[in-house]
Amino acid sequence: MYVNGVWSLNASDNNNFYTNGGTVVRFNNTNYSTVEEYAAGSGYDLNSISTDPAYVDTLACITCNDTLDNAGGTASVAMYDIDSNMRSTATPDIGAVEWVSPAAFTLGGDSTYCADEVTLEAGPAQSVTWSVNGNSSSAPTITLTGGSEATTYNVLVSIQTEFCGSASDNALITLVPNANLDSATHICADATATLNPGGLTSGTYTWSTGAATQTIVVDAPGVYTVTKDVLGCVSTASTAVTQSEAVEIIGTEVCSDDLPLSLDATIANGTTYAWSGGAAPTNAVNTFNDAGAYTVTATDAFGCSSVDSFEVVVLEQPDAVISVVSNSGTIYIFDASSSTFLTSSSSVSWNFGAGASPATSTNVMETVTYPWSNPSNPASYSVSLEINNGCGVDITTQIVAPDPLSVEDLASGEFAIFPNPASDVVTIATKDMDAGSIFILDMSGRTVGQAPMNAGSNNHEINVSGLAAGAYIVKVATDANTQLKQLIVQ
Repeated sequence: MYVNGVWSLNASDNNNFYTNGGTVVRFNNTNYSTVEEYAAGSGYDLNSISTDPAYVDTLACITCNDTLDNAGGTASVAMYDIDSNMRSTATPDIGAVEWVSPAAFTLGGDSTYCADEVTLEAGPAQSVTWSVNGNSSSAPTITLTGGSEATTYNVLVSIQTEFCGSASDNALITLVPNANLDSATHICADATATLNPGGLTSGTYTWSTGAATQTIVVDAPGVYTVTKDVLGCVSTASTAVTQSEAVEIIGTEVCSDDLPLSLDATIANGTTYAWSGGAAPTNAVNTFNDAGAYTVTATDAFGCSSVDSFEVVVLEQPDAVISVVSNSGTIYIFDASSSTFLTSSSSVSWNFGAGASPATSTNVMETVTYPWSNPSNPASYSVSLEINNGCGVDITTQIVAPDPLSVEDLASGEFAIFPNPASDVVTIATKDMDAGSIFILDMSGRTVGQAPMNAGSNNHEINVSGLAAGAYIVKVATDANTQLKQLIVQ
């Protein structure tokens, strides 16, 4: 190479300088006999070499010198040789022609690629023959495409060059595809979707839900992300799950004065609606004049259909009714369910009288305990019930006089405890029972109180003021049987 005069050199490297003798390079009026001297003196061509190219075709610049094979510098853009063959951007050959050295030809050995596909090339050989899992091809390159799981290909390639001979190589190429989820997934209301990013069951998976399985089943909208590690290949994928809206009818109670009732079945992206009744059975909004059971089916743009069943209830003003389900001594169970036009949305308001526990309630059915009073003159209480169903209000009252003993209310062969809870003296009322014993047991079964029981119907008193507050068991025992009930000591 000769550089002198008005010309200047900006960069030079990865070249081959050769001469049969004498000066290899003349640079800035200095002759260099070796590439090493030139590199040291000029600062250029630090990675260049000096070898006989041994051209097998001097006109075509064809060489088979293995030293020049893959010895060029890397390139950031695609380059071509004088024969328009694309050069390797990573390891191009030194010289005018890109060529394949049979002695150094290789597929690179058994390899694993973390990719959905990989392209293998044999270089600018005169002829190429591929065999991939027994399938043949004569193309200069071959592309291996992975599936949903890791796939191994048995690759054999044979090349024939025009001047430098032939070569072949064999390798097992494993392709591990990246995690793959559809960017968007839609599910119908109350439906599920199975998300599978592909891979092997032997891999590891980390989902945004915290799951560590290869697949997950989702039933709600949201963004789901998975990171999978298969054979050392780590990749991430996400999908946005959307879900159709289910049709739901609300507000199906109506006062007769407010008829007709308008109901709305509109859902997001809704396209068609089918009601089993009403004035407009194919519209999203329908009106009803009659009570009864109905259904509506709504279908959206995704083809998802959902059905809701409902009952139209036509209400009049309520009629409040107090029912005493049972009473035993000072304990009463009151029920308002016999009231007319009482619905789940109606408001219920009880007042059981001062001293009752509880004194008030909003439950339809309530258990009430009245205070202990003199058995010879039991106290009476006014119980009131107010029902409001939105169409009117009704109030009714009833007088009750709890009998603290009420032995006559007991069934034959039974006993009752009054008062309960108790803090001092508790009465055990028995009816038509044989003689026996009454025991008070703590929760460990230890006897903490005892009294004899006379035959017949009687009231037996036991003082429990010395017992600690808590739950106890009252046991009434005869030769024929034994009965147990709980006692609360306050």
